[in-house]
Amino acid sequence: MTEFMITESPTIVTTDIADSLKADHGGGVPQFPGLIGTFMGRDALTLAVSFLGLTENDTVMLPLYTCKDVLKSFIKRCRVIFYDIGSDLTIDPDELRAKLRGKDHVRMLLITNYFGFLQPYRKEIKKLCAESDICMIEDCAHSLLTEGSGDTGDFSTYSLRKILPLRDGGGLRINCNGEWPNPKYRHMLSSDTLSFLAWAKSLLNIRSETFSRARVVSHTTQAIPLPTKDNSILPLSRFSRRRMKHISLAEVVKKRRDDFQFWQNVTDENPALVPMFTNLPIGICPLGFVLRMKNREFLEARAREEGINLRVHWRLDATLGSECGTSHELSRELVTLPIYPELEPREREVLAKLVTCQ
Repeated sequence: MTEFMITESPTIVTTDIADSLKADHGGGVPQFPGLIGTFMGRDALTLAVSFLGLTENDTVMLPLYTCKDVLKSFIKRCRVIFYDIGSDLTIDPDELRAKLRGKDHVRMLLITNYFGFLQPYRKEIKKLCAESDICMIEDCAHSLLTEGSGDTGDFSTYSLRKILPLRDGGGLRINCNGEWPNPKYRHMLSSDTLSFLAWAKSLLNIRSETFSRARVVSHTTQAIPLPTKDNSILPLSRFSRRRMKHISLAEVVKKRRDDFQFWQNVTDENPALVPMFTNLPIGICPLGFVLRMKNREFLEARAREEGINLRVHWRLDATLGSECGTSHELSRELVTLPIYPELEPREREVLAKLVTCQ
């Protein structure tokens, strides 16, 4: 079992091992010092799991309200305990403390910064984890450009492509010291090919999930000779690495915040719509504009008729975590209105009319 040391004040590891990893697999991520680039956020999670050396005798705690890709990174390797979140998407340290009581071999706990907003009690949760000798992973897939994102977890995972105008991209930040177990990487050609396919999908305006990145990754073994190990990791593609050098992060933040404000103005005209976040504090870079709706399916269907696929984060399996009632309720009612760079101006105006008619 890999030994690691949790630090009270996170410091990015700059050991020879971490530097060697970056050198061997394409270098670091442009504009993000200390980040180890991966193809997707799921690969970053797999990399963190590899570092921890989790086995079937270990237990991890995950929020039930999470995407299936996060679950896939753990479910085949160790035992999973789910915890519920609040109706405002916050994580209560007291609930975690109660969940941990009497549980043996809990090695890791994951928290999520939903939709770009940091967990308000993350420092209290980190203290709880440190007291229990538990590693904390901060899932920053939604909060890449939010100030302070990733500063608290022993590991922080990111999804670059969810926030930036990229076809692929994830990353792992290490805030603890330990011995790296030499993870298995797929060849860079695999990432480049998959990134090209994602670009082709966008160019042809294919919006079906049939050719989503996750589907493409899992259905290319016949076209590309990929390793069959479940824990193999795709590196960040050379396409995205080059593209990142020319992206203005400040401009991305501004555009995303401006779009959030646009949707806020639109929904203010309809009191029947309930935004999950009623304001946008300084320093927050949002993933999208999240609405809570009883008739979400109707809006989804109308938008689909106009060629717009709305995102739902996330459709949970009803058989999982039946005790986590709030998570299941949010899963049934939340829908994310897209912001830069997902919608063209014409599409945004069409969607705005649909939203105001709800």
